[in-house]
Amino acid sequence: AWQMRYVVGSWAKDEELVWARANALEEFRDPNKIGSVTHSMVEYKLYNDDGISVHTSGYYYGKPVTLEWIHTIGGLSGASSKFGSGMAQAFGIPALPVSQPGGHIAFIWQKNGTDWHLAKDISGWEKSTTHTGIQYSWKVAAPFFTMMTEAQLNPEAYR
Repeated sequence: AWQMRYVVGSWAKDEELVWARANALEEFRDPNKIGSVTHSMVEYKLYNDDGISVHTSGYYYGKPVTLEWIHTIGGLSGASSKFGSGMAQAFGIPALPVSQPGGHIAFIWQKNGTDWHLAKDISGWEKSTTHTGIQYSWKVAAPFFTMMTEAQLNPEAYR
């Protein structure tokens, strides 16, 4: 049950989650695939179609950075990880962004109800840390998600 905070604590607003459910590509409308939809729905690009850098406030034309707008405009690791997390959460799957070295943002999502999958990854679990703006029961190391899941499945082994 502890994982539900990473569904209901979504950064996406309710209307974004409705958009996500209506617009997810058909082949990803599965709890074990939804976290991979970002690879097909968000173009990874430094400049928008008008040549404005993602590192300026004008990249999204001053509009809120919603899941739909990320899908429309594209973005770098932060945008695609926010998108991937929000899409998973729209389908009731725990997900959240994590920080990696060099300012990269990956995200983790739960496959098969027990397996945490690291997506948009460039540094591995060992270098993934908690991201600001997310409520955690612990700080720093993202691999604690896998350890907590294991402990919940077999509490006697962790007493």
